[in-house]
Amino acid sequence: MGSTSLPLPELLPGLLRRLARDPVPAVRAAVLQGLPYLLHRQPALGWQLLGDAFREPQTDLWRHAERTLYYQIRDQFAQVRPCLDRIRTEAIDNAGETWGRLSALACLEGHLPLASLLESLPSLPGSAWKGVAAVFAANLDKRDMIAVCQEGLLGLLAAAGLPDEIMPEIEGCFEGGSQGAVSQALALAFVRALPSRDRGQNLSHFLEWLARHARHDPDSALVIAEKLAERLAAVAQPLMLWPPKPLMAALVEILREADQMDDADRIRRAIALQDRFLALDVHGMEELLDQAARHS
Repeated sequence: MGSTSLPLPELLPGLLRRLARDPVPAVRAAVLQGLPYLLHRQPALGWQLLGDAFREPQTDLWRHAERTLYYQIRDQFAQVRPCLDRIRTEAIDNAGETWGRLSALACLEGHLPLASLLESLPSLPGSAWKGVAAVFAANLDKRDMIAVCQEGLLGLLAAAGLPDEIMPEIEGCFEGGSQGAVSQALALAFVRALPSRDRGQNLSHFLEWLARHARHDPDSALVIAEKLAERLAAVAQPLMLWPPKPLMAALVEILREADQMDDADRIRRAIALQDRFLALDVHGMEELLDQAARHS
């Protein structure tokens, strides 16, 4: 396709507007699917169609507008903000994740104050928290967004009424490439916020991060692992912390560093830490530590 586009057929705008006002929601949803491209080529018509589709309050349709609004946040936030307000008013129960994701992206673009977003969450359903958490966790490894994402995640973890089901979304910030972006403060805040009534935690991303962190900064890893043991001690038994292998690798690395430094206090803390996890009856921990001892 060349740099110029063909003019729209004369009757097409009128037809699209009729479809955007169709009483059948599925028809309007189909129009919304094509709006991102149309807004790029014909902005005035695109916004007109969006307005047509949402002439009346909607509960389910706003989810179908997320991709359209996503592409407009950076340069057309004045047009997007009223839509965010309407989602919150009309459809927060059905489109909470949409509102959360778009609002968090607006924060990253500098259009919304982070503090006001965090202050609004306690009155909103868990789906809105989930959308916010997902965006901050996913963008933590982007250099120009680290500061805002760190502050946002710390704010979520410190918020009153943080829903337990949001923790897996936040745990995603420890995955893969975020190694250097996760601060000790964020790791400790995550550990402190672990649900005390949960009978098991799948913390694969966090534990793998801790194992990598122990290789680079064993002193910091020791502090974080001690806080983890303390927090998990409050969880109802039997505890099924999964997977145990990265945790064992972190504990072995912490003890190895203490031995190499010949630091009696660190050695004592490292051994005590292993004993605490053994006492917690973490599945497979005793066998893994025995294997590590045989190969050390």
